[in-house]
Amino acid sequence: DYGRLIENTLINVVTGTGISRDELNGAVAEGNIIKSSGYPVGIIGCKALTYSGGSISNMVNTSPLVSANKPLMDIILSSVGTQVSNVAFDAAGDGLICVYVDSSGTSLSGLTTTTASPVTVVQTSSTSVDISVSNIVAASPTSTSSGSRILVANDDTIISGCRIACSATGQIGIRVNGERNIINGNRVTGGTNGIWLTSTSVNNLAVNNNVSGSSSTAILDSGTTNTLANNLT
Repeated sequence: DYGRLIENTLINVVTGTGISRDELNGAVAEGNIIKSSGYPVGIIGCKALTYSGGSISNMVNTSPLVSANKPLMDIILSSVGTQVSNVAFDAAGDGLICVYVDSSGTSLSGLTTTTASPVTVVQTSSTSVDISVSNIVAASPTSTSSGSRILVANDDTIISGCRIACSATGQIGIRVNGERNIINGNRVTGGTNGIWLTSTSVNNLAVNNNVSGSSSTAILDSGTTNTLANNLT
């Protein structure tokens, strides 16, 4: 399946895996529109897959909000080198997570969510490392649930150039649990804390961020040997 191209396709009422299954190595999926009645996209067991453009919508689990293992896009099981870019998520408040990453070496860039976006835009697992998250635009979610807009659960992730808005008290713009992560050049507004380096965070950098409107602390460092520099709060 090396070099397969899936483009400009409407995939409607998906109940299982939408694209990328059975070792779609080196495939390209671009310009697709996926409307779901279950999992819109599961990227499973692939290598060097590129998923770009298009939109993903219509998660049906409206109440209660779905859990971490049922996001709108699930990148799991050694899908090393996966790149997701310029995808719009229209979740209408139905999904809790846009992208859940359980695979190392993943790159996410240029993702946008609607004004009715979920609580979490990107969440990484406790085992995935070397992830790049850039140029995410996330409007304030309609849900009043607490939670993080971007949650980094492990190490060596770079978050840069994102524009994150929080609404409810208890929401965190960017939350970091792991080691050697870099949070650079992001714009975060609202929430309880704009950026929170938790007690399990070690040797992280939070630099050159613009954080405002937090009800508690704009940038909260609860970890050890983290560096905060040149931030606007």
